Amino acid sequence: TDGIIFRNIRRYARAHDAENEKKWWARLTATKRKDLTQLLPNHKLSLAFDALIDYAGLWTPICLGTLH
Repeated sequence: TDGIIFRNIRRYARAHDAENEKKWWARLTATKRKDLTQLLPNHKLSLAFDALIDYAGLWTPICLGTLH
């Protein structure tokens, strides 16, 4: 799901693991990559999502297409 992909992108980005982060980015459509690229610079939202990273069950229902 988008949420699992988003969670893994953030997990690997925070771990400075660019190779695995890129693998997860590649799973997104071009539109969803754009949506996420626009969302991530928002520091407050990024911090809020990052605070939830350890709660795997919360990420499944997230749909990146609804975040634009």
